[in-house]
Amino acid sequence: KPERWQTTLKLAADRKLGGAQFIDTKHVQFLTRGKSAKVDREFFLESRPDPASPFGQPSLLKFATAPVPQFLSADRRRTYYGIPTGLFMAARDSDSAPFGIPIKVMDVVADGPVWVAPWEDIIVYCGPAPGTETHSSRKLWMVQF
Repeated sequence: KPERWQTTLKLAADRKLGGAQFIDTKHVQFLTRGKSAKVDREFFLESRPDPASPFGQPSLLKFATAPVPQFLSADRRRTYYGIPTGLFMAARDSDSAPFGIPIKVMDVVADGPVWVAPWEDIIVYCGPAPGTETHSSRKLWMVQF
């Protein structure tokens, strides 16, 4: 049966909630932002001990600087995002460590969301066809490693 998720984070009146990603039944990543969706973003992770329990207090994720929302891997050690200059990935050693400097994993034009399969062998991203202008006729593309 569907479960309604609601963060325990107390949002200021000028903050908006968005971009929730359920990593598994015990973890959800989300962002908060100000007036603009492109600036003043903070990313959080909420956890719970088991699927029947409520989510606990969120912790701030120390992502590498990225201009767009990021997709967090199932083990929470890697994050992926796409921008017009490519698909990028950043990694960290543990849940409490900050993410390192992002590296480009593929030279494509990605101008929308990125989704990653649980085994991280497939990345789906939104963008125009190769050789066309950014924001023109966006489609979903799948890359298998």
